[in-house]
Amino acid sequence: MKPRELFGVAVRVIGLLAAANGLSHIINSGLGPLGYFTTQRTAYSFYLIEGIIQLVAGLYLLRGAPFLIRFAYPERLGKTSGTVSDQSDEPSEDR
Repeated sequence: MKPRELFGVAVRVIGLLAAANGLSHIINSGLGPLGYFTTQRTAYSFYLIEGIIQLVAGLYLLRGAPFLIRFAYPERLGKTSGTVSDQSDEPSEDR
């Protein structure tokens, strides 16, 4: 397995954990007002906001986070399609 692929798997695993934690916070934001637990200084809306942020970030990472992976492992110019034309240093055969 190439390092880029291994990094992609690690990003997806972290995304799964973040999404699960975000979902847990969203559930807790609904269970708190029902009396399942009490908070002394934290509002239940905090759990909802933090849960939504973690869920969105987790889903982005779970989808592969293409910008993050491209930032960590940039593609070479010769390997990307459409960015560099296939010109070589050898003289052409038409001359």
